Amino acid sequence: MYYIGVDYHKKYSYMVVKDQEGNLKDKGTVNNLQEEVEVRWTPCLGQGRGLIKREPCHPQGV
Repeated sequence: MYYIGVDYHKKYSYMVVKDQEGNLKDKGTVNNLQEEVEVRWTPCLGQGRGLIKREPCHPQGV
């Protein structure tokens, strides 16, 4: 299993991929176009299923 952190912006995103032990597998910036994301990350992650968990950068009320 891999964990992916995404810093999403309007035109591009910065992504970090780590394995279950927390070892860095890959990181980088990609334009927010489906084909660019697939070309960039499929070799690292392969084909499979995913789960998206959205969390705010700051807790509400801060």
